[in-house]
Amino acid sequence: MAMNLSDLNDATEFERWALSGLVPLPATRPHSVVKDTTKNAVEIRLGTAQISVVAGGKTVAVDILPLAFGLAWKILDLQAELAFDSSGLIPSRGQRWLFKDKVRHARAGSGSCLPLSADSPVWQALLTSYAKTTQVRHSLVHGQADFLPNGDLVGHDTQGRPLPPLTRPAQEAFCRAAQRSLNATLNGTITLRERADLAFHLDQLSVIHGLLAIGGVELDHPPLILADGTGNPVRLDIPQLLQEALSSWPSLKQFDLGVRLPDGRTLVGELEYAPKRIVEFDPAQPPDWLFVEP
Repeated sequence: MAMNLSDLNDATEFERWALSGLVPLPATRPHSVVKDTTKNAVEIRLGTAQISVVAGGKTVAVDILPLAFGLAWKILDLQAELAFDSSGLIPSRGQRWLFKDKVRHARAGSGSCLPLSADSPVWQALLTSYAKTTQVRHSLVHGQADFLPNGDLVGHDTQGRPLPPLTRPAQEAFCRAAQRSLNATLNGTITLRERADLAFHLDQLSVIHGLLAIGGVELDHPPLILADGTGNPVRLDIPQLLQEALSSWPSLKQFDLGVRLPDGRTLVGELEYAPKRIVEFDPAQPPDWLFVEP
């Protein structure tokens, strides 16, 4: 059956909900650390969520990461179907895609799934990771996978021989790559920082896809740098704001910029990708790298 974005959204509702709890992407709102450049003050906002499970009077720890991997694999499977349908590819048998056909097209980097398919290194790594974990997923679903004490997941090929272990870090990276790619597909866009995060997680899967590293940077709760956007035009000294950020967090590479306008709106952007110069703009028409904070 042909897929479209509405179908994909409906078909992945449970998987998105489950993965957001099991292997969440980093939350970037609200900011946990804020630096107000007008007050030269840093504010830390603490927030913690913990869940404890007790059975029979004892704390029980159950590793359910393989379940999360299975959910993430389904997300990529549905995205692959959407990509193949959107590019005019036709299933070899009836109206349903066979796994062998999807794997063949995925290994070839086929399909149209914007914005991802327009980014060749990302699209190829994503589809190849999907294709090369197909047998592991089948083993998991059919109860033929082994779970090692260190968290590795070991599937078996069609002859029953063990496949190379899918390590715990690789399972986590796979889950986050699937979520990041699905968000980009459903939103129809991906920011430079989100693309860098997706590339980072795909690079962690290089032992699986066997491709060259893309070169990404993991998204890690960027602090917020606040600045006043007074005047018309608004004038922002981006190099100075970057220096303000690095003076407090010299080891970090990602910072959010919050520009407070006189009308009460706050514009937010990714400071590391802002033009490295003094920027001036009409507050009624901010540049495309700044958006109004929800």
